[in-house]
Amino acid sequence: MITLAIDPGSQRTGFSLLRLYSSKPQYITSGSILLDSKLSFSDRLRDLYQDLQHLCEKYRPDHLAVEKVFFAKNAQSALKLGQVRGVILLMAAQFQLEIHEYSATQVKSSICGSGRAQKAQIEHMIRLLLKLPSSFQFSSSDQSDALAIGLTHLQSWQPTRRVLNDRTASRRSRF
Repeated sequence: MITLAIDPGSQRTGFSLLRLYSSKPQYITSGSILLDSKLSFSDRLRDLYQDLQHLCEKYRPDHLAVEKVFFAKNAQSALKLGQVRGVILLMAAQFQLEIHEYSATQVKSSICGSGRAQKAQIEHMIRLLLKLPSSFQFSSSDQSDALAIGLTHLQSWQPTRRVLNDRTASRRSRF
């Protein structure tokens, strides 16, 4: 299973691709998508979509893990972030990805055991959990956030198994 994890932003969007192999997370790639501030916002959204589309075509993820946004400094920022999330969710729907959302507190608790963990603690745990070399450099906090979101998903995801009995199957077939 491959997970595309995204830390949405209207100027910089962090992403990571992680694989769950034999119940262990494996690093594939990660980085930040920088959006050109000289472009109109709609052009930036288009560029974001195209970059995410390229990642999906190249790596064929099964799941999307994205940070829930619950706070914005002002209404304008909240609107822009909502539009960015809309582009991300549309892309996920078009590639038929299973969508999972995690709050910042959930991510910090999952990675460090505390919802108040600091960036340095999170980055240290990411290195340990993914067995990244100490020389690995995070290009931005958006990248490390996306890696943490991806790890949170891999640690919490459980495959859904549907067991249908005869009654359930017949009830479903009527609709």
